[in-house]
Amino acid sequence: MVSLSRDLQLRATAIERKTSPGDWGESVDLEFRYLRDFLAVMESGSLGDAARRLKTSQPTLTRSVKLLEQSVGGAVFDRTPQGMRPTSLGRALERRARIILGELGSMQREMDDLVEGRRGRVVVGAGPVFGTVILPRAIARFQLKHPRIDVSVHQGQMRETLPAVAAGEMDCAFHSAPDGLGAQDLAHRVLLRGQSVAVVARRDHPLAGKKRIALAEIANQSWLLPRRPDYLRLRFDQLFQRAGLALPAPRIEYNSIADAPRFLRENKLLLAFINSLMVEDMLKSRALVRLDVPDFRWRADSSVIYRRGVPLPPAAALLLDHVRAVCDELARR
Repeated sequence: MVSLSRDLQLRATAIERKTSPGDWGESVDLEFRYLRDFLAVMESGSLGDAARRLKTSQPTLTRSVKLLEQSVGGAVFDRTPQGMRPTSLGRALERRARIILGELGSMQREMDDLVEGRRGRVVVGAGPVFGTVILPRAIARFQLKHPRIDVSVHQGQMRETLPAVAAGEMDCAFHSAPDGLGAQDLAHRVLLRGQSVAVVARRDHPLAGKKRIALAEIANQSWLLPRRPDYLRLRFDQLFQRAGLALPAPRIEYNSIADAPRFLRENKLLLAFINSLMVEDMLKSRALVRLDVPDFRWRADSSVIYRRGVPLPPAAALLLDHVRAVCDELARR
């Protein structure tokens, strides 16, 4: 790590000597691409997948990893038949690499906000409620007022978005805030309180219309569930564990709950738990129904999550104002 730190200090000095963004843009690509490539391999688990993601060749990516290993003085990956596995050195490097690249991206976005004639950019993470219901409305209004600012939305689970916020790769993220944010140097502010999380199914499901369904009755049904590890899946499991029941076995698991309504429409035996805002129109039209399960009482708050003690870039703060306004409108309905 010593050689990498010295190397980065030298590169930072070289960058400071450049006279304009146009002068140093190519230098940054050259100097920091090894860290970018390293993180792509970490996330993909293989050189081939990472190369496709980065739209480069596998030999080029292999060379990049080797040059990085020369810089840090040791192997960052073990090459196995199952793919690229990070070594202890690689795992130690990962957090620092995310912070370095995240800070670089954050700096560039802030400069874009301030330099006349340049386009600004906001990068946010989002869970399904914000990604499918709230952000589309908020971003549309935001870009009417700020047409020169681009917005990049990464919809995913918190295990994907929160590390990116902590590292500065994203400006903020919108989720139901989990416990333990302080340990990640993150904080949150609630934007929308008390949304109901319902058990839903097609209206011709065998349990549809039945009054006061016991938790045990739904435990052995065919479930559509988020893949572990997932914060919402953890809360779901805890409901059954506290009742002394076996955990429901999913018939289908998914990465994005945004796809759940499509699966439910095609299979009358599936159950899912979904924030009511996401399926509001389908509940009104009776395409889906909410099951009456008194022991499945679940309300969730939704928050903006950001780096503790670090102010949002100006463009991100402007977008947050519009997100708050949409949340306030939904709360008043």
